[in-house]
Amino acid sequence: MLAHSLTFVLGILISFWLITAILIALKANMFDWSAPAGPGVFSGDFWLGRGAEGVVNWAFWFENPWVNFCLLGLMLAMGLSMFGVFEIGVKATTMGNDLQHRKGYAGSFWSGALATVISTPCSAPFLGQAIGAAMLQPPLGIVLCLTMMGLGMSLPYIILGAFPVLTRYLPKPGAWMESFKQSMSFLMFGTAAYFLWIYMAFFDAENHPQDILFLFFGLVLFSMAFWVYGRWCPMYRSRKSRITGGIFSVIFLLAGLYYMLPPEGAAWFGRGSAPGAAESAAAAPSLQEEGNIWIPWSPEAMQAALDGGKPVYVDFTARWCSTCQVNKASYTDEVLAAFKKYGIVMMKADKTRTNPAIDQELKNLGRTAVPVNALYLPGRKPAVTRELLSPAYLLEFLEKEMER
Repeated sequence: MLAHSLTFVLGILISFWLITAILIALKANMFDWSAPAGPGVFSGDFWLGRGAEGVVNWAFWFENPWVNFCLLGLMLAMGLSMFGVFEIGVKATTMGNDLQHRKGYAGSFWSGALATVISTPCSAPFLGQAIGAAMLQPPLGIVLCLTMMGLGMSLPYIILGAFPVLTRYLPKPGAWMESFKQSMSFLMFGTAAYFLWIYMAFFDAENHPQDILFLFFGLVLFSMAFWVYGRWCPMYRSRKSRITGGIFSVIFLLAGLYYMLPPEGAAWFGRGSAPGAAESAAAAPSLQEEGNIWIPWSPEAMQAALDGGKPVYVDFTARWCSTCQVNKASYTDEVLAAFKKYGIVMMKADKTRTNPAIDQELKNLGRTAVPVNALYLPGRKPAVTRELLSPAYLLEFLEKEMER
């Protein structure tokens, strides 16, 4: 019994290692195409996550609009599946039936591999975010993270294989399982909403607001495609119904993906704003306008303020950085009044999209990942805050740096 359980576990682990290889391959090829080539896959720099210039590429993949495009679609589709709009995993169950029912250790091995595939819809609310977090690590970290995930999934089988008597205490299958699965779908919808918010930063909403409207319509069509598939394409439907439903599903899916494309993709079809327009529009203002607390950062704007004798506070941030969003709550009215009291120019360096100038400035500060908040004073070295901010800490930090 224990030997079969361990063989079952081996099937799970090898499946996770295959996923690991795919993720590492994706990460190795998602650098900005205009940037210098990174280190080779067999080098220590690659496995430790150091790029071509020795900078650790934490979360760099979120700076690619296509990555956010894929994650948004994936999370929405998995949420719809878990909610019961359509089912995935049925085909995998049928295809793996022969492998699963082989006798001996081969059957146990393939049962473990198949369990990894079929459990994806149920484990999505947990593994979806966990894999996203693992991708923030260098390749060696990805291997360790996904190996731990595989061992975590395997642990119940190891325990039950060693102590078969415990199976009598397992909860009985029932309708509660479907209700639990549907409730977990809202975690996926929440994750999709977060990726939608990140994805919207790649659009020039100020000059091309219709692009955001097209994006929302695209999400509706994308969702409708899976609804049609789940309603008219199950195996118990007639062949005519499945063919008709399949055709309409593909039409709605392609239409949805077309309207969801990032500016880079929409430009291929002559639609939407030009690639990089959102970035250019955000960086356009160079002066602090009335009522605008933050101004976009650039090396030239910061140096001009310092040359004028003004201190500069820079918030290096990104939409995909959750800690950055938590820190925003620390800029209370009291804290903003302190910035105004000391005459500090407040700048925001947005790294949601790839920005070599920001990368270089972070390197100058000895940092490689956001959040980073730094106070620049004329004639002095920059003072960097701690990573997690609070109103009390910021007030103390400003008083200490400005009055010494």
